[in-house]
Amino acid sequence: MGRYSRSGVPPHFDYRVKLWESALLVEAALFLTALLAAEVAAEAAALLVAATLAAFVALVVAAAESAGLLAAGLLATFVAVISAAEAAALLGLLAAALVVVAAAEAALAAALLGLLAAALVVVAAAEAALAAALLGLLAAALLLFLAATEAATLLLLVAAAEVLVVLSKVFRHVSLLG
Repeated sequence: MGRYSRSGVPPHFDYRVKLWESALLVEAALFLTALLAAEVAAEAAALLVAATLAAFVALVVAAAESAGLLAAGLLATFVAVISAAEAAALLGLLAAALVVVAAAEAALAAALLGLLAAALVVVAAAEAALAAALLGLLAAALLLFLAATEAATLLLLVAAAEVLVVLSKVFRHVSLLG
Protein backbone atom coordinates (compact mmCIF):
# COMPACT_ATOMS: atom_id res chain seq x y z
CA MET A 1 0.00 0.00 0.00
CA GLY A 2 2.94 2.35 0.49
CA ARG A 3 2.01 5.84 1.55
CA TYR A 4 -1.72 5.25 2.05
CA SER A 5 -3.59 3.80 4.97
CA ARG A 6 -5.94 0.85 4.66
CA SER A 7 -8.84 3.11 3.70
CA GLY A 8 -6.93 4.55 0.74
CA VAL A 9 -6.82 8.09 2.24
CA PRO A 10 -3.42 9.79 2.75
CA PRO A 11 -2.40 9.61 6.45
CA HIS A 12 -2.41 13.37 7.12
CA PHE A 13 -5.44 14.24 5.00
CA ASP A 14 -7.84 14.29 7.97
CA TYR A 15 -5.48 16.59 9.90
CA ARG A 16 -5.30 19.04 6.96
CA VAL A 17 -9.10 19.22 6.64
CA LYS A 18 -9.57 19.88 10.36
CA LEU A 19 -6.86 22.54 10.34
CA TRP A 20 -8.44 24.24 7.32
CA GLU A 21 -11.89 24.18 8.98
CA SER A 22 -10.42 25.71 12.17
CA ALA A 23 -8.76 28.49 10.18
CA LEU A 24 -12.03 29.26 8.40
CA LEU A 25 -13.88 29.39 11.73
CA VAL A 26 -11.29 31.80 13.18
CA GLU A 27 -11.51 34.01 10.11
CA ALA A 28 -15.33 34.01 10.22
CA ALA A 29 -15.30 34.89 13.93
CA LEU A 30 -12.93 37.82 13.31
CA PHE A 31 -15.07 39.07 10.44
CA LEU A 32 -18.27 38.85 12.52
CA THR A 33 -16.58 40.70 15.39
CA ALA A 34 -15.49 43.51 13.06
CA LEU A 35 -18.98 43.68 11.53
CA LEU A 36 -20.62 43.85 14.97
CA ALA A 37 -18.24 46.64 16.04
CA ALA A 38 -19.08 48.60 12.89
CA GLU A 39 -22.84 48.17 13.49
CA VAL A 40 -22.55 49.31 17.12
CA ALA A 41 -20.54 52.37 16.06
CA ALA A 42 -23.11 53.19 13.36
CA GLU A 43 -25.96 52.93 15.88
CA ALA A 44 -24.10 55.21 18.31
CA ALA A 45 -23.53 57.75 15.52
CA ALA A 46 -27.23 57.65 14.60
CA LEU A 47 -28.25 58.26 18.23
CA LEU A 48 -25.79 61.14 18.47
CA VAL A 49 -27.21 62.71 15.30
CA ALA A 50 -30.74 62.43 16.72
CA ALA A 51 -29.67 64.09 20.00
CA THR A 52 -27.94 66.90 18.10
CA LEU A 53 -31.03 67.53 15.98
CA ALA A 54 -33.22 67.66 19.10
CA ALA A 55 -30.87 70.21 20.72
CA PHE A 56 -30.87 72.31 17.54
CA VAL A 57 -34.71 72.32 17.42
CA ALA A 58 -34.82 73.42 21.07
CA LEU A 59 -32.36 76.21 20.27
CA VAL A 60 -34.49 77.47 17.36
CA VAL A 61 -37.66 77.42 19.50
CA ALA A 62 -35.94 79.34 22.33
CA ALA A 63 -34.59 81.95 19.90
CA ALA A 64 -38.06 82.47 18.41
CA GLU A 65 -39.58 82.86 21.88
CA SER A 66 -36.95 85.40 22.96
CA ALA A 67 -37.50 87.44 19.78
CA GLY A 68 -41.26 87.47 20.45
CA LEU A 69 -40.78 88.61 24.04
CA LEU A 70 -38.38 91.36 22.96
CA ALA A 71 -40.88 92.64 20.37
CA ALA A 72 -43.67 92.62 22.98
CA GLY A 73 -41.50 94.61 25.41
CA LEU A 74 -40.67 97.27 22.80
CA LEU A 75 -44.35 97.60 21.84
CA ALA A 76 -45.37 98.01 25.49
CA THR A 77 -42.77 100.76 25.97
CA PHE A 78 -43.98 102.60 22.83
CA VAL A 79 -47.63 102.44 23.98
CA ALA A 80 -46.66 103.73 27.44
CA VAL A 81 -44.80 106.73 25.97
CA ILE A 82 -47.75 107.62 23.65
CA SER A 83 -50.29 107.38 26.46
CA ALA A 84 -48.04 109.50 28.69
CA ALA A 85 -47.85 112.24 26.02
CA GLU A 86 -51.65 112.31 25.57
CA ALA A 87 -52.19 112.58 29.32
CA ALA A 88 -49.77 115.53 29.56
CA ALA A 89 -51.59 117.44 26.82
CA LEU A 90 -55.03 116.98 28.43
CA LEU A 91 -54.33 117.41 32.14
CA GLY A 92 -51.68 120.13 32.31
CA LEU A 93 -49.41 120.37 35.34
CA LEU A 94 -51.11 117.61 37.29
CA ALA A 95 -50.92 115.43 34.26
CA ALA A 96 -47.27 116.42 33.81
CA ALA A 97 -46.52 115.07 37.29
CA LEU A 98 -48.40 111.90 36.43
CA VAL A 99 -46.52 111.72 33.13
CA VAL A 100 -43.23 111.86 35.00
CA VAL A 101 -44.40 109.01 37.24
CA ALA A 102 -45.74 107.04 34.27
CA ALA A 103 -42.55 107.66 32.31
CA ALA A 104 -40.53 106.43 35.27
CA GLU A 105 -42.74 103.35 35.49
CA ALA A 106 -42.49 102.83 31.73
CA ALA A 107 -38.72 103.19 31.91
CA LEU A 108 -38.64 100.68 34.76
CA ALA A 109 -40.86 98.28 32.81
CA ALA A 110 -38.71 98.77 29.70
CA ALA A 111 -35.58 98.12 31.75
CA LEU A 112 -37.11 94.97 33.21
CA LEU A 113 -38.18 93.78 29.75
CA GLY A 114 -34.71 94.60 28.45
CA LEU A 115 -33.17 92.53 31.25
CA LEU A 116 -35.56 89.69 30.46
CA ALA A 117 -34.66 89.89 26.77
CA ALA A 118 -30.95 89.96 27.65
CA ALA A 119 -31.41 86.89 29.86
CA LEU A 120 -33.20 85.13 27.01
CA VAL A 121 -30.37 86.06 24.64
CA VAL A 122 -27.87 84.63 27.13
CA VAL A 123 -29.92 81.43 27.34
CA ALA A 124 -30.10 81.26 23.54
CA ALA A 125 -26.32 81.77 23.34
CA ALA A 126 -25.80 78.97 25.88
CA GLU A 127 -28.04 76.71 23.82
CA ALA A 128 -26.08 77.63 20.70
CA ALA A 129 -22.87 76.73 22.51
CA LEU A 130 -24.46 73.42 23.53
CA ALA A 131 -25.47 72.74 19.94
CA ALA A 132 -21.93 73.55 18.77
CA ALA A 133 -20.52 71.22 21.41
CA LEU A 134 -22.91 68.47 20.35
CA LEU A 135 -21.92 68.95 16.71
CA GLY A 136 -18.27 68.72 17.74
CA LEU A 137 -19.05 65.56 19.68
CA LEU A 138 -20.83 64.18 16.62
CA ALA A 139 -17.78 64.89 14.48
CA ALA A 140 -15.54 63.20 17.05
CA ALA A 141 -17.85 60.17 17.17
CA LEU A 142 -17.83 59.90 13.38
CA LEU A 143 -14.02 60.07 13.36
CA LEU A 144 -13.94 57.42 16.09
CA PHE A 145 -16.28 55.25 14.04
CA LEU A 146 -14.03 55.58 10.99
CA ALA A 147 -10.95 54.77 13.08
CA ALA A 148 -12.68 51.73 14.62
CA THR A 149 -13.72 50.50 11.19
CA GLU A 150 -10.19 50.90 9.84
CA ALA A 151 -8.73 49.19 12.91
CA ALA A 152 -11.16 46.27 12.58
CA THR A 153 -10.27 45.93 8.89
CA LEU A 154 -6.55 45.95 9.64
CA LEU A 155 -7.05 43.43 12.45
CA LEU A 156 -8.95 41.17 10.09
CA LEU A 157 -6.21 41.45 7.45
CA VAL A 158 -3.47 40.71 10.00
CA ALA A 159 -5.39 37.70 11.34
CA ALA A 160 -5.96 36.39 7.83
CA ALA A 161 -2.25 36.80 7.04
CA GLU A 162 -1.30 34.95 10.23
CA VAL A 163 -3.69 32.11 9.40
CA LEU A 164 -2.23 31.86 5.89
CA VAL A 165 1.33 31.77 7.28
CA VAL A 166 0.43 29.02 9.76
CA LEU A 167 -1.41 27.03 7.10
CA SER A 168 1.49 27.30 4.66
CA LYS A 169 3.90 26.07 7.35
CA VAL A 170 1.63 23.16 8.24
CA PHE A 171 1.07 22.17 4.61
CA ARG A 172 4.80 22.43 3.90
CA HIS A 173 5.53 20.25 6.94
CA VAL A 174 2.87 17.72 6.01
CA SER A 175 4.03 17.60 2.40
CA LEU A 176 7.62 17.01 3.60
CA LEU A 177 6.38 14.14 5.77
CA GLY A 178 4.30 12.60 3.03
